[in-house]
Amino acid sequence: MSQIEIIPFPATKRVGFIRNAARVLASYSADAAETALNARLGTQRDAMLRKGIAPEVAAREVRSLELAIRGVSLGEPVSRSSQAMMRARR
Repeated sequence: MSQIEIIPFPATKRVGFIRNAARVLASYSADAAETALNARLGTQRDAMLRKGIAPEVAAREVRSLELAIRGVSLGEPVSRSSQAMMRARR
């Protein structure tokens, strides 16, 4: 029996989620923001795994999402963050 590969929607295209996460995290102290970011990323990873996305693909997408959120938190536009994510994937 052949396996079907599930390809997720690119996490970096979830602009609303990224901007909202960056906005919320900016209101926290540095330690609290790091904890909250890790919790959000864990939730996203778990959701991808439950949907059958391969662990290595989920890890790559979560890393891209993390870089996008951190980029927006530093004032980069989402599109520039997306470009950084694409370079990081290589």
